[in-house]
Amino acid sequence: MVVLVILLNLFLEFAFFLNDQVTAKNNVFVPEAINEFESYRLFESNGMPLDNGKRTTYQLKWFDYTAYEQIVDERYAGAVLDEFFELAKLGFPYQPWVQFAEPSYNGKHVNVDCDSKGFPIRRTLNPQKEQSSVFRVFILGGSTTFGYNVSDGHTWPSFLSDILNQRLGSSGKKVQVEVMNYGRGFYFPSQETALLIDLFRSGHRPNLVIFMDGVNWGEKQDIPQYSKKIERAIHDLQVAPNLIESLKLLKNNLQWMPMLRLAGLMKHRFFKVTSQPGIDDKWDGDQSDFAKNVVVRFRENRKIAAQISALYGAKVLFFLQPDATYN
Repeated sequence: MVVLVILLNLFLEFAFFLNDQVTAKNNVFVPEAINEFESYRLFESNGMPLDNGKRTTYQLKWFDYTAYEQIVDERYAGAVLDEFFELAKLGFPYQPWVQFAEPSYNGKHVNVDCDSKGFPIRRTLNPQKEQSSVFRVFILGGSTTFGYNVSDGHTWPSFLSDILNQRLGSSGKKVQVEVMNYGRGFYFPSQETALLIDLFRSGHRPNLVIFMDGVNWGEKQDIPQYSKKIERAIHDLQVAPNLIESLKLLKNNLQWMPMLRLAGLMKHRFFKVTSQPGIDDKWDGDQSDFAKNVVVRFRENRKIAAQISALYGAKVLFFLQPDATYN
């Protein structure tokens, strides 16, 4: 019986190998030349990226090259998307109190550094320090603040640094602005407030804190993105799994096996698969109630952020950005 199972797995593995090779060959991207004198096309006429095998689902759905308004050419924008594809493969590292952070990354156009206290920050193009007096600005927000799918020099915190330093230079004031970008994917006001408290607790003393929100409002239970999975992991660390849980864990760890891979394909092919509700689900009740909860949470976080900033001698500003998905 064992020999039969092994032989069956070997046969299925060979079949999957041939299928994967054919699929990979069919998915090889050959850039379409505009003409013999122009560079290869990387984007559709409507700005949507062509899939070169290094594009995330998010990029294919949301990125619009026309929004650059010809500030950069296609090759530059494509290179930035390539780097974000590599960044996405790293995943989010764990960070206490806020659950996760952006991973460190060193690229040509995209960089995630660590500040003096070890916190990940998106690289901001600040001028070389030439003045003895430095005015530090901390920026907190979600993926639009981090600057997903744009280069270091095209994040809005980098533009803010350039504008403020130019104005100070023109005024003749002997002070320089240093902008530090703590924006992170998926972050929402409650998570940003927790991060701010951690920054102050670690010894950071900014002069000004800016919050940019308006897109990410969090889950219905006001918890970070991966809370359900972390809840499960903590449970498993403390409680020995029963037989059913052990079998589920074994199944999850053996998904690579050809027989289980075939079973998974048949399940998705012949049966309707629905996701199970969990604490990470979006609000499924009255939308007016959700809006009220969002407003209350935002006001409470604003109070906390304002009070903690005042305690450490920092001013704070709150901004709401336009939401591209509204309506």
